[in-house]
Amino acid sequence: MAISISVIIPIYNTEKYLDECIQSVLNQSKSFDRIILINDGSTDNSLNICEVYAKRHTNIIIVSQTNKGQSIARNRGLEYVKSEYVMFLDSDDYLHTDTVKKVLFHLQKDNLDILYFDSKIINELNKDKITNFYDRVGRVNEDVVSGVEYFVNCYPNAYVVQPCMAVFRTSFLFTNNLLFPEYAIFEDTVFSFKAMLCGKRVKYVPEKLYVRRYRPESTMTKRMNYKDCMQLLISHRECWNHMIEIQQNIDPNIIDNFRIYLIRSYWEIKRYFTEALGTDSSKFVYEINKLAISFIEIWSKLNRQDDKYMPLSLLSSICRLIQNIDIKIDNCLYIYFCDGSRNWREYYLELYKDRIKKVLIKLPLNISGKRVGIYGTGNHTCKLIKWYLRLIGEIKCDLYYIDTYKESFSTIYNERPLINILDADMYVDVIILSSIAYEHKMYMTVRELFYDKINIIRFYDIEKDDIFIEHKNV
Repeated sequence: MAISISVIIPIYNTEKYLDECIQSVLNQSKSFDRIILINDGSTDNSLNICEVYAKRHTNIIIVSQTNKGQSIARNRGLEYVKSEYVMFLDSDDYLHTDTVKKVLFHLQKDNLDILYFDSKIINELNKDKITNFYDRVGRVNEDVVSGVEYFVNCYPNAYVVQPCMAVFRTSFLFTNNLLFPEYAIFEDTVFSFKAMLCGKRVKYVPEKLYVRRYRPESTMTKRMNYKDCMQLLISHRECWNHMIEIQQNIDPNIIDNFRIYLIRSYWEIKRYFTEALGTDSSKFVYEINKLAISFIEIWSKLNRQDDKYMPLSLLSSICRLIQNIDIKIDNCLYIYFCDGSRNWREYYLELYKDRIKKVLIKLPLNISGKRVGIYGTGNHTCKLIKWYLRLIGEIKCDLYYIDTYKESFSTIYNERPLINILDADMYVDVIILSSIAYEHKMYMTVRELFYDKINIIRFYDIEKDDIFIEHKNV
């Protein structure tokens, strides 16, 4: 049986981009069921543009309301959806021509609750280059899995909160009461987190079916103020509480991923408070200590497995958190981790050194005459080498550093020759991939160039986050 999909487009003063957005919806190779335009109190020409299109196309529905924000606009749009599936589109973005056709193929074939896909970006900011975090090709499993499994698979480095890069089964949203919280900003943080973890059948396809615009003064790119920081805190706190609510019903090993989420979201909130208030203000210290109290409350409620078997990426995140505690600012965290009945700081740092040593000792860097290349010349490699020298000792192999762009022997790195990846098979028999952001790309490059001729050592085929911490305070 054929299935259908509708699209909801909240609109507020985007007349400059609205034609391109609506045209991309109308020009699909396979049509939407309903195109639901929510005019959220626009004061420019946006409503007139919508009305012109609605007169020509019977499947366009216009709903006007006073300005209430994107969350309420999206929820209002859901009231008009009659199709089996629904997606969301921001009015300053647009869709690939075959978006509907391609997503319907997967939805029909796999009977999904949620289908995730990628996005291209258009850079209208005064920046030379922006990393496309919405390109997750090779970093996310493409099988049909539960939402919890998908979260484990993609978090943190391929996790995207934007709901516009997904299609949802309409009944799935209503059955699980998955509406957008009525926040001015960061509503996506809560909606996407809860929706993902509710999903029974979820899938990712490595195709860029959406086009996201980075433009000045959009909600996504504007500088955060104090009120925005408080809203981010409220959003993450709602996600934290949701983790506690559902932890009894999921695999205990998943809790390790929740703990990483807790740490990273704590860092995010603290970073934005730092930018908005500055570290010297009493208001900043007050808010950060309130944040720390919330963090400790959730941390203590998350079920803990045996620390000796926790993922190394979680252990490194804990150590990174402890390393960056400032007693003048993070007094509550300091008391909890460093000054309580048990010194968790020493415990975790010693555990980390023991665990990372077991990883490093397996590297062939201490074998005389062994030809080894380390692919990557960034901070990750610097930390790897420092820890190796500290915990294992002298590097005895014939070591080369490998770069994607620089010519072979054009420079020296860490007192060793640097070679181009194209020449690697002439100088090395083993390559250690030393990057978390680009490891999959590096792996595919080596495999395509040399097949099985060169052995490859990876850190992040299993681990999900940077396993190497800085040396300070250890």
